[in-house]
Amino acid sequence: MVDPRLPSKIYQGITTEITGEGGSAAPLNDSIIQTDRSNYDHYKITPDWKTFRQYFARLEKQGMGINLASYVGATQVRRIVLGDDDKQPTPAQLEQMKALVREAMQDGTAGVSTSLEYAPAPYAKTDELIALATEAGKFGGIYSTHMRSESDSVLDSIDETLRIGREAHVPVEIWHLKVAGKSNWGRMPEVVAKITPLAMLEPTSPPTRTPTPHGSMTSRRSCRPGRTMAAQQNLSSA
Repeated sequence: MVDPRLPSKIYQGITTEITGEGGSAAPLNDSIIQTDRSNYDHYKITPDWKTFRQYFARLEKQGMGINLASYVGATQVRRIVLGDDDKQPTPAQLEQMKALVREAMQDGTAGVSTSLEYAPAPYAKTDELIALATEAGKFGGIYSTHMRSESDSVLDSIDETLRIGREAHVPVEIWHLKVAGKSNWGRMPEVVAKITPLAMLEPTSPPTRTPTPHGSMTSRRSCRPGRTMAAQQNLSSA
């Protein structure tokens, strides 16, 4: 929205961007807009949308230089219903959150995402995330995550991620898979060994690597528990 031509992307050969890591451009309400006002003002953006349908319509009207898709952020729907507080949703509030995910999926999002190291995302329990991912799965969506830990508790975080995929019956993608911290150097074989048998259950996308500011490389891998090739092809062509 700052510069719809997106020269910084195009000059690097980027033609498609997937956004929405935990937080997402929508849904919005007045409270979130007010809380995040300084960010909008910094980029001189007027958030005149509330839903993804409205957000996508604005992008289409103004035009843009690349293709765009977005996840609906689990943090985003949590903030709509619960604000930024450390508390758990009541059954009625969880139904509100699930309804927001359904609406976002109907508007064209790719699935549900989390960024579980950044408040207020860590306040969400696993069952809450399973409930939201289940709603996305009903529309062919996937679950993508920046896990709770990429350091000492990385294996526990993988277990949680795989549980979400298994119980929600959705494909899983782990973003920037790595082991962080000097004390964890050398543990990547453990991580790969934990994921590979599940990834081999059916065809998955190959790992992708992105350079980090520290000059190392991190991997991203998609695991699709319970998905058939036909289901994956349907998701890819959606």
